[in-house]
Order: sequence, then structure tokens, then C-alpha cells
Amino acid sequence: MDEAPWGAPPPPRPRPDLGGSRGLLARAAANAAGSPDAAEAAPPPPRDPALPLPLPWSNYFDAEQDVHCPERGATFHVCTAGSSGPVVLCLHGGGYTGLSWALIARRLKDKCRVIAPDLRAHGRTQAQEASDFSAATLAADVVALWQRMFGSQAGSGAADVSSSAAQAEQPGQLPQQQPLQPQQEQPGGAHPPPTVLVGHSMGGAIAVHAAALGGISSLAGVVVIDVVEGTAIASLPYMNTVLQKRPKRFASLQDAVDWALDTGMCKRQEAAHVSLPSMLRQLGAGEDAAAAAAGPAQPLTAGGLEPLVEEEGEEEADPVAQDVGQPPQLPARPQVPPRPPQAEAESAAPTRGLARGDSGSSGGGGGSGSSPGWVWRTQLEQSAPFWEGWYSGLSDMFLSLRVPKVLVLVGTDRLDRPLTIGQMQGKFQPVLLPQAGHAVHEDEPDRTADAIATFIRRFRIGEPPLQIPRPAAGVPRILPVPIGPAFAPPGQQHAQQ
Repeated sequence: MDEAPWGAPPPPRPRPDLGGSRGLLARAAANAAGSPDAAEAAPPPPRDPALPLPLPWSNYFDAEQDVHCPERGATFHVCTAGSSGPVVLCLHGGGYTGLSWALIARRLKDKCRVIAPDLRAHGRTQAQEASDFSAATLAADVVALWQRMFGSQAGSGAADVSSSAAQAEQPGQLPQQQPLQPQQEQPGGAHPPPTVLVGHSMGGAIAVHAAALGGISSLAGVVVIDVVEGTAIASLPYMNTVLQKRPKRFASLQDAVDWALDTGMCKRQEAAHVSLPSMLRQLGAGEDAAAAAAGPAQPLTAGGLEPLVEEEGEEEADPVAQDVGQPPQLPARPQVPPRPPQAEAESAAPTRGLARGDSGSSGGGGGSGSSPGWVWRTQLEQSAPFWEGWYSGLSDMFLSLRVPKVLVLVGTDRLDRPLTIGQMQGKFQPVLLPQAGHAVHEDEPDRTADAIATFIRRFRIGEPPLQIPRPAAGVPRILPVPIGPAFAPPGQQHAQQ
């Protein structure tokens, strides 16, 4: 269907056939997200040239923290929003950062506590084994982080948690952290707050693996966004092609945002302005894009990759089969080594890999020579050995979780056979957001946040249990009196007949 011009209402679309089991699924999902008649989402607003780039994280989150987990050999960068209610632990997709949940955090922080960490080898998280993308390692990281913040190890020392209140940022730079005292409120280990795991794409798979580990004692629900085992495994052969087509360098942040919006990686300008800069880093003087892309994985993210990958259904795997119940033990966190010196300059780059305005003659410099440019922070190519392990067996693992579950999808065509059967058996609640792209929570933040909030209300997560009224002491119970011929005394049965 041709898209309407910016600002113009979309032309009316014929309603799809809602017959059969697929129709039942579609109607149930639409009802879960809101009124079926209101399922048509409005087109994104026109691009605002005056919108700041980047948008400050403090517009959406209340604080940021560095949570040190020595048993994992990692220090996790975490953004938090909200001060009361259940914990909503949000796990980003491959190449994203915790800031991809910014629009969701702003909508949920009055109802719950939103925790959005940068996973290992992403964002500003620092880890010894930054190249270990295995599902077992990432899931064990999530459990250790939750235990450090809310479980038995919560508030164990000032060296473990450092926070910085919301502060202004310079354009193009990540906020500077200033170590302060540990959090004032740390839930006791005996009664940790009820927790809902929410994960998008790769993060959805890691949420399922983390829930299966059983280390989150107060787990109350799981929300998985746009990841299905069947379609993911089937599209793995095309993953490398998608990575190769992704630009390697941008001349400016604005070029990166324009590329993301033009290609459909992100459909909402506000989301791109707050999250995409955290997925990129600026090249240093004398550093070229080719050497940066070929160098070791940096503890940061690669924004544009996964949207392209998984919109085409491509998701990832782990050739080393590891038991999710036995996460690997990593040594204590060492000092993060400095970035190694870069090698030869980039000789030639594919047309799509060049920044806009780059003639291709210079290696890592900007198109005009004033700026070296921006490159992806996470080298997702290095995660290739682990792609299959992220998703293999995911559907059965998701269905076997003994907590309420929600699966948010763009369309029912992404369901595989186990999930289709599981939905018919009522093992999870489906929610369909057909107007979104792969980054569902960024493209449709209102409806995604509403689906999460409705899920929390429906299952009374974080609320006291319902009190069943009981008769007061000394008051005789009132039992029902059976009436009818079948209950008449033996001598009166024939008389009544």
C-alpha cells in the first residue's frame, strides 16, 4: 500500500478477513492491545529539523548507574526510571542499548520501576569477555544484575553501585558519570520486588533464557517482543549479507539518523534521536573506519543492524551448546584494556558503506575533513558463532515458563508451529502491532507500554493478593438447602410423584 504524505491521514484500508483460527488470534491480540477499531496507528509525525540531536537521556530516565558484578567479570551500565511498583527489567536487542527503551520508560515510570541495562559487549557496559555473546552468558549476566540490584546481594557495598542523577549532556557525547553513594532504597533480599522481564529480539531470547535459569526469585511475568524461533532460525543464512550492506561509517549523527529513518530501521524520529547516538562512537584522530570495524568488540552497540536483520526474519545462534541451567563462571573483572592502535587506512568501501558526502578517497576522515565520522560501537559480526544458540529451542522454553507470558508481534505470520499450538491452548497472550517495524517498542511506544501495563494489571503484579472473605469466629456456616424430589425424604418421594 502506498504511504500517505507526512501529516496527511492515511487512505482507508479494507479490513482483513478475520475468519478461522488466524482470525481468532488476530482478534484476541487486537483486543489485548486495545479496541479493534482503534488498531490502525496514526502515521509518524513529520520530521522536526529543530529536534535536538542527541536527545538527553534525562528526558526519559531518572538516573543512570554502574552496577559492578565481580562474579560475572563485568560492570553494567543501567538507566533507571520510577521509584515504586513492580520492576520491569528491559533487555534490548542485538546492537541496541538500554536507551532504546527510553520512550517506554517515560510512559511506565509512574506505574513501575523501569530498569534498562546495556548488555555485555553493548553500550557502556564493560566486561572481561566482551566477545562472549552466548545465550548462557548473557542470561547469567541478567540474573546476576538483578540479584545485585534487588536480590540477596542488593546494596552489598559502595563499590558495587555508583549512580549519577540526571544531568545535561553535550551533543554527540554520552553523559559523564560521577560516582555517588549507593541507592538510598535497596529492597531486602527476603522480599525482592515482583519482576517482569521484557525483551526485544535478541533481548527477548535472553529474557526467556534468564527466566529459565530460575535465579530471579520474584519473577512474575515475561514479555517477549518480535522474536520467534522458527523465522529466526530460517533467516540465519542471510545474516551476513545484511551486515555487509549496513553502512560502516557516517559523516555525522544526522546522517546516521537519516539513514535509520529512510531504511525503516526506526520509524519514529524521537526514538532515533535518543537511542541511535548511543549505538555509535566518534572516530578518533587518525583512526579509520575499516580498522575500527575490524578491531576487537567495543563495549558498545550497533544500532542499525538488528532492525534490518530481523525485519527480514534473521536472528542468531550459538554453536556451543551450553546448558542454560549451568551458566559459565567468569573470573573477576579486570581493568578494561585501552583501545588498540588502528592499522592501515581504509582503501575502498562499498557505496552503501560510505558516509553521506564521503568520496571514498579518504580512509576514516569525514567527507569534508572536519570530522573523522561515526562508526558502530558493537561489532555484531563477532557474534556469528552464537546466533543459533540465541534462538534454538526458544519456543518450547518460552511455553514451558511457569509464569504469565505475553508475545508482542507485528503479524501472525511470524508464529511458528509450537507457538501457534501454544496460543490455541492459552499458554500465552498474543498482542499484534501491525503498524510497527522490527523495533516495535520504538515505533509504537504508546501501544507497547499499554500492553505491558495491561499485562501487569491483569495479573495483579505488585498488588496485594485478593482477600477471600471468611465467616467470623462463632458464626455458624450457612449451607445451601437442596430442594426437589430427588432430595425429599424417602417417605415423601412417592407422594410427590
